[in-house]
Amino acid sequence: MTLLFVNNYLVVFINADYKTFHNDKVLRLEVTKEDDLRYLADEYENNRDLDFWTEPFRLGNVDVRVTPEVYPIFTQKLAERGIHFEIMISNVQELVEAQLQRDNTTAPNAFSLTQYNEWQDIQDYMDEFAAANPSMATVITVGRSYGNRDIKGVKLTAGNTRKPYVIWIQAGIHAREWIAPATCLWMMTHSLDQFASDWAPIYQQAEVIWIPNLNPDGYIYTRTTDRMWRKTRRPNSGSSCVGTDPNRNYPVGYGRNDGSSSSPCSDIYRGPAFYSEPEIRTTTSTLTNIANSQTVVGFMDLHSYSQLWLAPWGYITANTQNAAAQNSLGQAATAALRSWYGTSYTYGPIAQVLYTASGGSVDWAYGELGIVHSYTPELRDTGSYGFILPPSQITPSGEETSSALLVWAQRSLSLAMNK
Repeated sequence: MTLLFVNNYLVVFINADYKTFHNDKVLRLEVTKEDDLRYLADEYENNRDLDFWTEPFRLGNVDVRVTPEVYPIFTQKLAERGIHFEIMISNVQELVEAQLQRDNTTAPNAFSLTQYNEWQDIQDYMDEFAAANPSMATVITVGRSYGNRDIKGVKLTAGNTRKPYVIWIQAGIHAREWIAPATCLWMMTHSLDQFASDWAPIYQQAEVIWIPNLNPDGYIYTRTTDRMWRKTRRPNSGSSCVGTDPNRNYPVGYGRNDGSSSSPCSDIYRGPAFYSEPEIRTTTSTLTNIANSQTVVGFMDLHSYSQLWLAPWGYITANTQNAAAQNSLGQAATAALRSWYGTSYTYGPIAQVLYTASGGSVDWAYGELGIVHSYTPELRDTGSYGFILPPSQITPSGEETSSALLVWAQRSLSLAMNK
């Protein structure tokens, strides 16, 4: 391990094998023609030299990371096709190093809600948080990873007693989306602090389960080896490519309508079968068992980036039978979020707002368990930093997203109680 102090901050370089991104650039392509979209979709599926940060499945902006070696070749191809682009990030490595900074003045070598933390430090923090709040908090194990790691969460409820209603909030299903676990932990903590009076009525009636990291193997890999890793870490039989996109591995809509890939090398590889990933198989089993004895009124799966509030369906463009209620809540939640810093979110069904994505968590929660208010927020930002959002944005993300989640939890719970 290498340590470097910069202006009272500790920059941690985890090991000599940690992949670097010196002078890698993130380009934003303006795609206006279907033929160009097909070209980029083919590159996305088959060209491992390109790291697409947004999938090229609809006309509009497409973000892609390129190395210095690939940049001249790829931009020449773009020029030949007349695809305009701008450079969103000129040196990815600088932002990666900024994310690894620890504030040596306030939290040297320790967990902090305002930095991106090691996986084990997050586990220890959940234990400490529960121990400090015994009348409210219990650490629970909701699943198991391929690497035999517990997928843990914190159950918060008044009096630490069983309630008839449950709210489920998960994050970190995609390993490189660090702002999602960080925001989840920030909101969980401040629901007993900064937002305590707002969350108190919810905790009186419901159990809220906060799961900061659904993909521990992948998250650890982003800390030790490759910051841009997205998938799980289970090897794929017959392929040198490792991992499955866990958010394409749920059974509802699995493999439908080009919303995933059958290639093990793809970032949206769906796996050889639904539930092939133990992270998905075990956590869905836990939530299903809960739903058999209690009413699960809300399901939330935090992601990044793009500032979207997404609802089912993902695998088809049709509306759900509850589309009006889902859009109404999406509008109210994003309005509450915007009231903090003016951060603007777009809301609506995944396949209509974004692109077709099959085998995803919210389609499963809605389609299999009947949880009407199931959503996937895509957190900050819209591309200036993308997956490498600076630590300084953790608190603003937590504050604004807390307001959205409060609206979501309050309305979901009220609708269930008044049935």
